[in-house]
Amino acid sequence: MVRWIVGIVCAVVALAVLGLVFFGVKTEREEQTYTVKRREMGRSVRGLGKVESRIPDQPLGFVIGGRLKAVFVIEGQAVKAGEKLAELETPDFEARIAAAQAVVAEALAR
Repeated sequence: MVRWIVGIVCAVVALAVLGLVFFGVKTEREEQTYTVKRREMGRSVRGLGKVESRIPDQPLGFVIGGRLKAVFVIEGQAVKAGEKLAELETPDFEARIAAAQAVVAEALAR
């Protein structure tokens, strides 16, 4: 019986020593501090979508007619509100604008 008690005491002491080794007193770590600056953070959202008319039966298009001069985006490219998607060749329209501007300039010169 004494052997059992000595064995149990030795086991308890061994477990206590192992506990101190593995879970012993933790040393204090030096705290790290950082200086932060206040600044504006940008917001952005990414996603997939389609450009569609707000009125379902009305297709998207140009206000005036003409031939397509340039396309500035490709299918699947992200665009921002107000970004130019395409441009038309409008020589008739540009000639009419130039003539109207000449009339205005002539009227202002009088």
